[in-house]
Amino acid sequence: MKMLFAGLAALFVVGPDRIATESPRPAPHSRRVPDVSKYPIADGKGTAAILFDAAAGSPEAAMTLLSLSPGAMVPEHVHESSTEFVFVLEGESEMTLGQGAQREVVRLGPMSAARIPMKTPHSARVVGDGTFRALQIYTPAGPEQRFKGSGVPVR
Repeated sequence: MKMLFAGLAALFVVGPDRIATESPRPAPHSRRVPDVSKYPIADGKGTAAILFDAAAGSPEAAMTLLSLSPGAMVPEHVHESSTEFVFVLEGESEMTLGQGAQREVVRLGPMSAARIPMKTPHSARVVGDGTFRALQIYTPAGPEQRFKGSGVPVR
């Protein structure tokens, strides 16, 4: 009986002046990488799995899992209106941030992170022999949409 009530409570909210209304939670609270589309990137040497974006009910931020093969490169680009955060789960990359006198090259490995402010030119190259995996968070959501235009999703 408790499970039935918990299931119904997740679907309905009871208000003081009405019996029940639909829950206001349209977006999922959790997603699994095997359940989302993965888009080919880096000339086929990697994938981006979009876990959350505006289409999944999260316009305030997006999260992707980036997987790149050894030697893969992400060409220099800029996010005009979003800040990007990168948290490395596995592998190593060399990331170039900024330009001119503000240019900085950093090496990122497991359990390290980078913050890339909006309008900052940046690029990355996988170094070493292992696969590179990192979580990317964009705030607000938006830059991850370029992955959807990169080709047919792969599983």
